[in-house]
Amino acid sequence: SSQSPKKPKIGSPMKKKLSHTNASPKKSTAKASDVRNVTTTRHPNYQQMVTEAIKTLDSRTGSSRSKILNHIKVTYGIEG
Repeated sequence: SSQSPKKPKIGSPMKKKLSHTNASPKKSTAKASDVRNVTTTRHPNYQQMVTEAIKTLDSRTGSSRSKILNHIKVTYGIEG
């Protein structure tokens, strides 16, 4: 009996938590998707912004992180 494999009890605590809070995760996921949709419409993704900054700055010696960040802030109005 000690050699028989035991089934892990990984799933059982989550089932209990989900059954008690069924309505709240649906609301929070809807809010999260709304926030994500709003941010994607204001500016392109980070990789595209960095690529555009490097092309625009077009320095022979390269572009520093601070110059790239400054270009992104000025062009897209992102604070950070």
